[in-house]
This record gives sequence, C-alpha cells and structure tokens, in this order.
Amino acid sequence: MEVGSYGNNIRVGEERFEVAIREKLKRSDEIKKGNYSYDYTPTGLLVLWVGRHWSGREWQDGKQ
Repeated sequence: MEVGSYGNNIRVGEERFEVAIREKLKRSDEIKKGNYSYDYTPTGLLVLWVGRHWSGREWQDGKQ
C-alpha cells in the first residue's frame, strides 16, 4: 500500500488502484439556517471506494 498526497493506492502487480474507506452518512432533509448546509448522521455502514472520483466503484457492508 502506498500513501501519497492525493490518496491511498494499492499496487497489484504493475496495476495501481486508488482506494478509500469511509463511513456512509445520511443527510438530513432540513437546510441549516445561516450557512445553507445540512446535518449528517452516521449510518454504521462502511464503504470501500476503488478508482478515481467519477469513474470509481463503491461497495458497502451489509446491515446486521
């Protein structure tokens, strides 16, 4: 695994893949007054992201 300034990479043979692990968040329906942002709450689900931003693929763990 390589950690660089643009993210984490896993090398398999000569191929390099950009990866990220995060917790999935649920966005509230209400916009906060004053700063036009949303509240986010954790869901307890982990997400594995492989690839670049728009062309990547995402997998989630299941609910238990």
